[in-house]
Amino acid sequence: MTFAGLAALQDALRNLPQALANDANAIVLDAAKTAIGEMHYPTGMTDELNKSLRVDVAATGPFGAKAIAKNTSKLASIFEHGSMVRHTELGWNRGRMPAGNVFVPAVVRNRARMYERLKALLVEHGLRVSGNE
Repeated sequence: MTFAGLAALQDALRNLPQALANDANAIVLDAAKTAIGEMHYPTGMTDELNKSLRVDVAATGPFGAKAIAKNTSKLASIFEHGSMVRHTELGWNRGRMPAGNVFVPAVVRNRARMYERLKALLVEHGLRVSGNE
């Protein structure tokens, strides 16, 4: 950052949190929407899984950013994590459902990209970022 005087420095510091929050909101929302866009449940299983994907934006105050990628289907958890071996009341084996691994990998990938973009945002605004967490 370059400042012409103390007044310019004070103005920049006063506006920095809001400017960062505005840009961070766009990055966070884009990451959630991209993650949802990468999720493709197999067709033929149920269209409910694909239709239940959504992004919720949560209010965090003037200096925060929060977006939640979620699947509101009751079947989402079972599909994502799979099930144990199932049996009928008579003991007949109905097998287990393997984990689908659709939601979690997409969220993890996009969260990592989001963190890199947020670090770049801070550097762009003249801040130094250290650590890799």
